[in-house]
Amino acid sequence: VASAIGTMIGIGLGFGLIYAFNHILSDIAEGFGFSYHIELRSIVVSFCLGMVIVFITAAVSAYRVSRMNIAEAVRGLPETIILQKEKPIGKRLIRIPHSILRPIILLIFAVSSLVRRKYTQFLFKLSGGLLSFVSIPIALLLAIFAFILPYLRRGWLTFALGLLMIYLGVNVYEKAWLFSGGLTLFVVGLGLMIRVLVFYKLRILEGFGILTGLVGITLLIHGVIKGHPVPIAAGITLVVVGLAMSVPLMLNSTIDRQTMVDRFTYTFIGVIVLAAWSLPFDTFESITGELDADAEMFFLSGIVMVAAAVWTVMYNADLLLKGFSRLTNRFGRMRPVLVTSVAYPMNSKFRTGLTLAMFSLVVFTLIIMSLVSDAFTNVYSDTERVTGNWDIEANLSYASPIQDMRSAIAEKDVPSVNQFEAIGGFVKAPIEVRQVKDTRERWRSYPLMLTDDEFLSTTGYDFQIFADGYNNKTEVWTALKMDPSLAVVDSSVVDGGSDGGPRNRDNDGDIEGDGRLRIKDISIDSESFSPVEIEIMEPVSQTVFSFKIIGILDSATDVMGVVASNKGVEDALGSEIPMTRYRFRVAEDADLEKIGKQLESSFLGNGMEIDLLEDSLLATVSFISSFYNLLTGYMGLGLVVGIAAMGVISMRAVVERRQQIGVLRAIGYRKSMVKLTFVMESSFVALLGVFIGVALGSIVSFNLVEGLGEEIEGVRFTVPWLKIGLIVGLVYVSTILTTLLPAGQAANTLPAEALRYE
Repeated sequence: VASAIGTMIGIGLGFGLIYAFNHILSDIAEGFGFSYHIELRSIVVSFCLGMVIVFITAAVSAYRVSRMNIAEAVRGLPETIILQKEKPIGKRLIRIPHSILRPIILLIFAVSSLVRRKYTQFLFKLSGGLLSFVSIPIALLLAIFAFILPYLRRGWLTFALGLLMIYLGVNVYEKAWLFSGGLTLFVVGLGLMIRVLVFYKLRILEGFGILTGLVGITLLIHGVIKGHPVPIAAGITLVVVGLAMSVPLMLNSTIDRQTMVDRFTYTFIGVIVLAAWSLPFDTFESITGELDADAEMFFLSGIVMVAAAVWTVMYNADLLLKGFSRLTNRFGRMRPVLVTSVAYPMNSKFRTGLTLAMFSLVVFTLIIMSLVSDAFTNVYSDTERVTGNWDIEANLSYASPIQDMRSAIAEKDVPSVNQFEAIGGFVKAPIEVRQVKDTRERWRSYPLMLTDDEFLSTTGYDFQIFADGYNNKTEVWTALKMDPSLAVVDSSVVDGGSDGGPRNRDNDGDIEGDGRLRIKDISIDSESFSPVEIEIMEPVSQTVFSFKIIGILDSATDVMGVVASNKGVEDALGSEIPMTRYRFRVAEDADLEKIGKQLESSFLGNGMEIDLLEDSLLATVSFISSFYNLLTGYMGLGLVVGIAAMGVISMRAVVERRQQIGVLRAIGYRKSMVKLTFVMESSFVALLGVFIGVALGSIVSFNLVEGLGEEIEGVRFTVPWLKIGLIVGLVYVSTILTTLLPAGQAANTLPAEALRYE
């Protein structure tokens, strides 16, 4: 029923999202939008996926319940994770061929049952055999996993798998997710192996704690020298962990060995994994080289970092509870309520951990989207930088171009030509491009922008990097005007450019995958470069032109393609190239909108359409912000689910802890204290989850924005305090509202009824 209701709600939300997106898109693209479309197959698949999630959840819960310690269940002790004893290698090994032969065995039994006329058994065995045939791959994978699981727990196989993934990620596939995942398994395996060794030699832990502290001090010094806060935070964390490992062992030789080893080895795994993923993206670049990183890194980083943080917090829950108990000593009458509200979540570690992870993951995503969207919005705040200090763009019909716009305006006299400080003409055309390096290069489709002399003399577009011999933008634009064989290109065609970074190349030096133009031997991080020669082929006449690239345009500009003077192409073709686009820079006190309407009216016969560049830029920024806000709101639905889950957990807690509530009332807890206990309990879990999500999301966003800021000038990290405060406030208030009803039910429970409750 829940799956069916969820499917219907999902259909409604889908229609709502499309409507909202079309409304946002209408501001920048009239007449373009997405249509509503739904298929019966999609509905069935969505419903079945919901059912699969339900069955997986039920199976995991049933598995945990089946392994529950009877004494703990009867006595109501805190839940613990009980590891099953390791099965002999023979039983684990025989399970692998059994998973393949099981369907055949069941079918043989089915035939035997049919011969003996036991039709019920026949149907049962036949259906089981057919189902087993379908699930052979899953059964085989589970059998292999069961065989290697003991070796993964001991650490050496996990360690080896981590090294293998690191090797594949760096030397074979050059994928960041393989390297990062391998590094995580490497740390986990190392921690598990240390656990096995330290269990027998506890003093090794003392030395390992000292080593961890030294690594932390090194990171701390590195962060201070470089002025980067993330290594500083990671260094302080490792120093604290190292001290916590070594100092207790130095002062106390009677500490329980198993407890100490488990606490510090698992804490070590969580802290090191969290610290490794919190480092800047280019930390390991000097060792691994540039690795290809796409959107999957965000999903992977969120899951790994949240899991590591929650793992560390829950494994040290007793220390957190003791520290909280000491902090509340000064609260007097409130102390019993505060301590009780924290004690139950910390005892139910598995349930609390899942709730924390759910809250943290959603908040983590919301924080990243908010911070990154604000960072990119900052780039477009500098209008002159993006538009090249132009104010108006005019598009003319290809059938009636204007070669000399200044003279044409002077003839019309409306608007006055004196109102324009600069008028630059250009034309854009699709061409084929390749870099002149060797004969194996392939032609790539790319736009060509040919400009007149006034455009080159007056444009304000800046550059990311210059070729050797050029020091500023004026020299480059002047060189293009004087020498038609020179050109500049946008930053998306060089390694590390605005389209996301490097690409893997095949044996011919071309780009794998999307097939876009990529100019070799130039990196966006370079201070300068040697001029690079490219060839351009006009697709109709097949005429080939050569240009030398002497500049890479600023990544924030609104120009895309190869930019050059029109003189060289006109000389080669022997004909004049018509100018179909113009850009205008008007006087500071001029009315842009009025001038734009006058231009459209005067050149109506030429099909002129005016675009006010600042307004278009503001519309683009508004679209980006609205789009991110729409996605943020959609992701916020995950918080709604989490908050609803908190309400369900609170209602179940009232039933499960009825006798505890009766005891609390009997020893003097008033109704308000019982109610406040449940409210504070939900508040503790929600705020802890929000804190983890905000902290980790801020770290990843900072690393991302700092990395992009090195490539795209103007991208800077800012914290939208109002938006973050709104997210945290809504989460907290909603959590309290869902908890008030079960908290009221708990407060109204009579002690006598609660103590008799079974």
